[in-house]
Amino acid sequence: MESAISDLKDALQKDDIETIKSRTEALQTAIYDVSAAMYQKAQQEAASGAGASAKSGSGDDTVEDADYEIVDDGKN
Repeated sequence: MESAISDLKDALQKDDIETIKSRTEALQTAIYDVSAAMYQKAQQEAASGAGASAKSGSGDDTVEDADYEIVDDGKN
């Protein structure tokens, strides 16, 4: 990706429209590839983390319903 950025900078200096277009497309492709790899890695980490946390649960999750009353003591 660094080389694609450098190539585009060089093309911008030369003011060659066709070269600028092709180098821009090359940079976009590099960005898409990096983004896809990052997304895939994040999905894998999330999947492995969810599996580990589901297995490590202790099962002691008790939920208790409670009644409450709002008391207005006149102090605002």
